[in-house]
Amino acid sequence: MHTTSSFTIKICNMKKLFVSALLLCCIYYVAVAQIPSVKTPGIGSALSSLGNGLNPSALSSSFKMADWAQSASKLSSTDASGAASLLGKLGKGLNTSSLMQGFSMSDWSSKLKSASTISSVATQAESLIKNIKPDAFKSGFDPNTVTSALALLQK
Repeated sequence: MHTTSSFTIKICNMKKLFVSALLLCCIYYVAVAQIPSVKTPGIGSALSSLGNGLNPSALSSSFKMADWAQSASKLSSTDASGAASLLGKLGKGLNTSSLMQGFSMSDWSSKLKSASTISSVATQAESLIKNIKPDAFKSGFDPNTVTSALALLQK
């Protein structure tokens, strides 16, 4: 009887040890392990892509793309007012001949000024993209890649 009792105690201890090890593994996985996730591009990245996809001829000669792109690349993912300001500068920098007929820059600018979240700025960026003529974009550039990234920011 002594052996059976000792054997039962060892089994119980092994179960406790196994449960403890399993619990520690779970805690490690949640707290420390690198769990892959889908990265959502930030507003700065989306705006940079848009700016870099434009033909220089689509922009006024006074527009400084290099300075604008540098500012866009430094934009915080939560800086809605900074993103709105940069998007507004890009919009104003576009030649009117690069925009679809019927697009009202003043109406768009008014909506952009009231954009106070990244989501609302992304909505106005998408609106601008949809109203830029296809030939204003560089050959091979697909504006849908930017609108797809912007759609992720509108949630």
